[in-house]
Amino acid sequence: MPPQTPNKIKKYAHFDTPQKAGMQAIYSYCKANGLPCTYRDVAAFYSCSTAAVHRAITGPPRRHLINETRGHEPIISDKQLEIQTQIFEEEGFEARAITHQGITQDLGVEASRRTIVRSMARIQYHMCIACRVSYLTPQACRRRVEFARVMLEKYPNSEDWRRVRFSDETHFGFGPEDRVYIWRKDGERYQPKCIQHKRNSKDKDYHRLHAWAAIGYNFKSELVFYTTANSNGKMSQAVYIDAILEPIVKPWLEAGQDFVLEEDNDSGHGTGKDSTARRWKNNNGLVSYFNCSQSPDLSPIENAWQSPKSYTRRHPHWDEDSTKALACEGWDSLNQDTINRWIDSIPERLQAVINAGGKMTAY
Repeated sequence: MPPQTPNKIKKYAHFDTPQKAGMQAIYSYCKANGLPCTYRDVAAFYSCSTAAVHRAITGPPRRHLINETRGHEPIISDKQLEIQTQIFEEEGFEARAITHQGITQDLGVEASRRTIVRSMARIQYHMCIACRVSYLTPQACRRRVEFARVMLEKYPNSEDWRRVRFSDETHFGFGPEDRVYIWRKDGERYQPKCIQHKRNSKDKDYHRLHAWAAIGYNFKSELVFYTTANSNGKMSQAVYIDAILEPIVKPWLEAGQDFVLEEDNDSGHGTGKDSTARRWKNNNGLVSYFNCSQSPDLSPIENAWQSPKSYTRRHPHWDEDSTKALACEGWDSLNQDTINRWIDSIPERLQAVINAGGKMTAY
């Protein structure tokens, strides 16, 4: 049977992606090399209509002009999805915390979980774990707004914050875990080399490694490890002076570096008026300020901890030495340009707190 001419082809014939890619490749190659080629030439080669070639080369058709001829009508219509979107936007978090079955009840349809997932994907919605932030009391919200307004009035520009070095402590855990993921083949589940021997809770020996660091514009300190007399890692004023202020911060002052140290409201940092740490700061000329309590979103050092923590979690670490090494590698991988952007975002963070009425922001 001779090839059909384009005029005899049924309108709106559909082609798979490789065929469309072939049409685009032929047309683009001929045009790039100065060879004569038209849509009709490509249509004759593929035995299709010129319009089909035009759609394949120039992009998807305008759906409001061409009726779809494939498949059955969707179980959940675009109008129903539009209604669900409106519910999400108007009723807030509670409306979004709905199950797949709940959506079918809201829309009055019978659909499987898979159908719900695919239908919601058509409007760019997918189910995931909600971002969790700390609950703040009304008093805490008012305190945060007042702090943000004062600081934004005094230091409204990004450049004003480039003198600040944001400091904080964090902790890295190591030791036996509740569950361990391993690589194994099918059928090896019960082989001795693939079995984790579970300890009783009283025998569990999980440790934490304590670290301090500071970041600023064009500045990143080393990761400093310290020990405490307690198991929770809470830093005392004596440890703060002996492990951080004297060996780390004092050399910065002696070198004439111009900076302001930001600290959180932990008592170990000398929040008391006549505390030992505060006297050390006054005697050594350290200019510092305390961040507003319950405000990790106003301190970029909180963002910085994500790099070493995520890096450490990706590798086995069963002892103190390996945990330290991994934490340092993760800390070293933190890019200075990223830190600089965080520092320059402080005015935006302060304004975001004000706009949110003191509630925790996305920073």
